[in-house]
Amino acid sequence: MDNLASSQEFRDWVGEVTGIDQLLYDPHYFGGGSHENLSGQSLDAHVDFTHHPITNWHRRLNLIVYLNHDWQRERGGNICFHKDPHLPPEQDEIIEVVPVFNRAVLFETHNHSWHGFKAVDLPEQESSRSRKSFALYFYTDDRANKVRPHSTIYVEEHIPPEITAVGHTLTAEQSQVIRNGLTRRDHHLSRLYNNITDLMGQLKDAREYIDHLKKFEVELEAVRSAPIAPVAQEAPAPEPVPERGAESDPAQAEDAEKTQLIADLEQVRMREHLLRKRLYDIENATLWKMTGPIRALINKMRK
Repeated sequence: MDNLASSQEFRDWVGEVTGIDQLLYDPHYFGGGSHENLSGQSLDAHVDFTHHPITNWHRRLNLIVYLNHDWQRERGGNICFHKDPHLPPEQDEIIEVVPVFNRAVLFETHNHSWHGFKAVDLPEQESSRSRKSFALYFYTDDRANKVRPHSTIYVEEHIPPEITAVGHTLTAEQSQVIRNGLTRRDHHLSRLYNNITDLMGQLKDAREYIDHLKKFEVELEAVRSAPIAPVAQEAPAPEPVPERGAESDPAQAEDAEKTQLIADLEQVRMREHLLRKRLYDIENATLWKMTGPIRALINKMRK
């Protein structure tokens, strides 16, 4: 599967089918790969994260291959594509696909590609089985219709109307439905809180790094404008004192001047090497890459 998905020939074919060219394969399998769900498990309707967290590529396509022999619709776990899960159930248009063996779904990911699946509902005699799938996500380096970056956005399943009816007494099963919904909501909130905490930390690091870069610019400018210091050398052996009336040798004076120029040049080259190494270390640091948009904005404001 991996050899096929990573091949240029396959990605070109997927591009021809979907009209999305220059698709990129994700060697990290972030969020992808093999998935397995047991009886009772479900996946709330959601739209996927927009950008790869490592490469910052644009997420464009999902290809999900199902691996479930003899799967029936009534066993649940059918993937559902929603018009908009925020709408009341009677207004939400849903396309349902049964995850039978060797069936695949291929769909574009954007801000309204809502999808998820209802709870897997296996009979007791099949409780050892599970819903299996293999997910491949494809990306592009850019996209024409830009979207604001976001993580995966979930919408919890609507509470069945009979549960909310005035005067209705909840059954044990209905109470469990509400508890499950609250648990899923809490999980989603916890994930969002963690994301916000992480982003605040990244923003703090970026601000500190910008301050560091400003100090480095000042230091670099000081180095550029400073006079070149002579290279420390061992004291040369004293030249013999010429006899009174003897003229100094012009060739010796010229050689001494050349020696000093070579030493000065070597000092300049050493400083240049150190500065280039420091610049390389900074430019290849994760925070430098991460703060690229911020630096671009600062440069734009300076102009």
